Amino acid sequence: CLIASSERGLVHLSFVDRLARDVREFQQRIDPWKPGVLQRDDREAAVVLRALFAARRRAQIELHMIGSEFQRRVWRALLAVSGLESLGYSELAAAAGHASAARAIGSAVGANRLGWIVPCHHVLRRDGGLGGFHWGVDRKRAMLVWESWHRLRETVGVRPGGRRRTCDNPHMNSVPQSRITLI
Repeated sequence: CLIASSERGLVHLSFVDRLARDVREFQQRIDPWKPGVLQRDDREAAVVLRALFAARRRAQIELHMIGSEFQRRVWRALLAVSGLESLGYSELAAAAGHASAARAIGSAVGANRLGWIVPCHHVLRRDGGLGGFHWGVDRKRAMLVWESWHRLRETVGVRPGGRRRTCDNPHMNSVPQSRITLI
């Protein structure tokens, strides 16, 4: 991952496949921010990334969302998406207060500089298909599956190593583990 922060919070998070290309893209995407100095801090980046990928990944991270008021409204609506909920562009448009602006919503989703944190990967096509994603549909699918797996672990109580503990829901305790599948 490639991350950047300002004194106000995390500004950018992207996935890195080809370092040179992704660094160029990063520089273009932070151009509106125009930071005075870029400093590499691997230790701080590791702290932020550990917090991000923990179960409560958004709880302790301040965000500095740079964009137009419209874009920030769309991103805040995405941040309000609970857990594993997915939604379509028109649903997101309504949630952002612009019910007739589904295409503009798509542009705002695409301009998101905080991949994974602002969950643009939860926006699906009207027919339920994955649609596009800045870092590729395979990564979008992997992100959704990863989140589903971790939510399942919390709900059912699967511990690392595959051992299952009982949970408070009696219906879940009676379901054989082999019948719980991720799609």
